[in-house]
Amino acid sequence: MTRTQRISAGGGDIFACVHPVDPTLGTLSAPTGTPAGQSACIGGGEAWLMAQGCNRVFGPMEGCSWFPYRANAGPFSRPPFVMEPQADPGPWLAAGYTVAARYTSTLQSHESALERLDTHRVRANSLGFRVRSFELDQVERDLVDCHALAHGAFSSALGYAPLSQDSFVGMYKPLLLSAPQELLLIAEDNAGRVVGFCLCFPEPNAPALKQMVVKSLAVDPSVQGASVGSALVAEAHSRALAMGLTGGGIHALMRSDSNSQSITARGGAEVFRHYSLYENRPEPQD
Repeated sequence: MTRTQRISAGGGDIFACVHPVDPTLGTLSAPTGTPAGQSACIGGGEAWLMAQGCNRVFGPMEGCSWFPYRANAGPFSRPPFVMEPQADPGPWLAAGYTVAARYTSTLQSHESALERLDTHRVRANSLGFRVRSFELDQVERDLVDCHALAHGAFSSALGYAPLSQDSFVGMYKPLLLSAPQELLLIAEDNAGRVVGFCLCFPEPNAPALKQMVVKSLAVDPSVQGASVGSALVAEAHSRALAMGLTGGGIHALMRSDSNSQSITARGGAEVFRHYSLYENRPEPQD
């Protein structure tokens, strides 16, 4: 069982967690309180984690990469989009943490995406792959099919830990049932095996912008190079445009060296926000 502890210090709070797979890794949530309280919380959290046997710490991260993590480094010229991290980098930099990984969110016009990626959609179709919507009357079945795929696709994420099938379904089902079916996409091979998914939502925080958010994109490593990811992205942009979401698509929270980043770069996306995950290797105190 994962070990967690709430740390209160200096008028602030933080949650410390021993990583559920790697007991040498600890995580700290975004601290609350004044700068002095945040500093005290981070120090108290590190001390507790070291007492549990951890020798390095990621922050901000709530346990593992399935839950909220990353700090938002801006720029802040546009409002936050739905489910965007809002943690401040300041407390981590002040505590001597260094960047463990960088991430971006990009904005891509539908026209640019379709112009540059539609050939990939044609290629994937010629190789026997097809894209369909989740079947919302059987959403749990589709999510079970996506569960194993997600673990293969996301296992390289820093702080990753396996998530049970029940937890995966419980996490994603409410999101899917609240979104238009047209934007919830699954890719299958010619045998009906699920090889990719792309989950998108109309952006509710700034409805006048008429944008969609590409929240999750995953492709089975066994079909990398077969244009499945690009086909899913092209299909999402095509459907969003047909629905009247004319402002383009936000491709959210992509690790800077990820395949998703490469796909959106091919589609002409422009970065509008940066994020970081921080790491420290605290020294034992006498």
